[in-house]
Amino acid sequence: MAPSLVPLTPGEVTAVLAAARHGRRPVLDRWLIALVLDTGARRGELSTVTRCPEDAGHVVGVGAGPSERLIRLGSEASGALASLSAHEERATAGRVLSTCSGTIPTDGGLHERILQVGLRAGVMGSLTVRRLRRTWLATVLQQGHLEDESIATLADHHPESLARASVTEALAAQAAVGWQSPLDYLLAHARIERAA
Repeated sequence: MAPSLVPLTPGEVTAVLAAARHGRRPVLDRWLIALVLDTGARRGELSTVTRCPEDAGHVVGVGAGPSERLIRLGSEASGALASLSAHEERATAGRVLSTCSGTIPTDGGLHERILQVGLRAGVMGSLTVRRLRRTWLATVLQQGHLEDESIATLADHHPESLARASVTEALAAQAAVGWQSPLDYLLAHARIERAA
């Protein structure tokens, strides 16, 4: 499999988050990486993320219209959202992301930001939303939140064909006792690897 399609390791996730802190808009870069690794959001969904007004930053809406889903954030992604909220005061129609001029960012612009973070981190292969989403899916599988192991095979070849079932199952797991967000899980494993 091409390096740009292989899920990131816990160590690479740590390197990517560290590299995100050294760009032109480090708070935004950190939020983008945390968002995809915690929610499995697709590239086209990044600019549609909204805050749940009745929540203190731990739940966001991803997607639009009838396909919108509420997703619980872990501590790392919640912290990234809080930093973004404190740093970026403007919001466009309740959306979390906006450009310096206050408009909604383009998919291409967000894609380019993530590519640049990957270059700074020195990860093997391109860092794309698709690769971050594969990392999310592999992590959710590793956590045991998905029942069907065949989803892992599908993820390697046709990620869009598995989206509805895998996302629905992964989101249902958020209500489980002892749930840990995928990103927090990856960071905990990175700490264990460093300590070993």
